Amino acid sequence: MAGASAGLGAIVVLRNLSIEDLDGPAFAFYESGILWHSGQSLSIEGVSFKNLDSAIYADAAGPAQLLVKDVTIRYCLFAGVWIASPGTEAVVDHTTIEYVYYGFRFDSGGKATITNSVISYATAAAIQAGNTSSEIGPEINLEDSSILYSAVGLNIIRGTTRIAGNNIHDNTVGMQTLNIGQIVSFGDNRIMGNASGESPSFTTVLK
Repeated sequence: MAGASAGLGAIVVLRNLSIEDLDGPAFAFYESGILWHSGQSLSIEGVSFKNLDSAIYADAAGPAQLLVKDVTIRYCLFAGVWIASPGTEAVVDHTTIEYVYYGFRFDSGGKATITNSVISYATAAAIQAGNTSSEIGPEINLEDSSILYSAVGLNIIRGTTRIAGNNIHDNTVGMQTLNIGQIVSFGDNRIMGNASGESPSFTTVLK
């Protein structure tokens, strides 16, 4: 496990690592693969995670930038990527997350873009935006990705999630919104084979 608690203006880059807990995960956020508590930006590139509580736990006070690219995350007891503090701008690209409780969880206000990624076999939700105690949910853009084989594909409690060019299939619930969450589709997604939850909040024209 690694911790990143650099100064407020620090820029941290982690590349080409393999992070695994050989004793298996325990339900405690401090047993995450990477804990990010402070700094201007953190880039995680070409890293693999396995058998952890959460692979990446970020609670750096915003404004903060998180980049996750070419990353593989497997067998996490809680989350693949968990952003617990508001004000973060996150980019997740070409990343695979599987066999987790949450794939990508963003608790409060901030922005995230997820592209060209696969999130599967999440026993709670592949993507969760907001929670019942947060006042402002995040803004998430999900593009050209696959969300599959999970209890819930998109669980949007608060904030707005926009979806374009995705495959959302074979989940127990494809998409659901709670409280003041909404899912906006651009009409070019392939949403099929889910037991329920195949309708977004509304569909808009792709510009």
